[in-house]
Amino acid sequence: MNSPELIQAFIATGQKLDALWEFFVTVHLAMYGALFFLKSLRAEHVFISFVAYLFFTWINLRAKLNEYELYNALLSDIKALGVGEANNLAAFINGYHVDDRAFIVCLVHALSLAAFSYLVFSINRNERVKK
Repeated sequence: MNSPELIQAFIATGQKLDALWEFFVTVHLAMYGALFFLKSLRAEHVFISFVAYLFFTWINLRAKLNEYELYNALLSDIKALGVGEANNLAAFINGYHVDDRAFIVCLVHALSLAAFSYLVFSINRNERVKK
């Protein structure tokens, strides 16, 4: 692949990553919004919620990690080929790195699981305290 093709693939991969993050945020807004309005959850609802949440999180996490791996590979190839006469783009590409993204993605998913767990259990705890 030449530089323009690599850059196009790099941009397309970045757009897919943006879409995955947007999907992640949208799903969480809907789930957290629903949890804030619930007064209590039965045990089977808690179980189903966790299984569905874990399934969604696993698929989303794997998709993001795979895309970031591809993103890193494309970035390495672009750096190796150089970007020719485009000095500003070359300076940006050479200074740009996404090595920490796998850690960030895992951290965000772990924190969202903790927040989801807290909300689910606090709903039931608050209901038991009121009774």
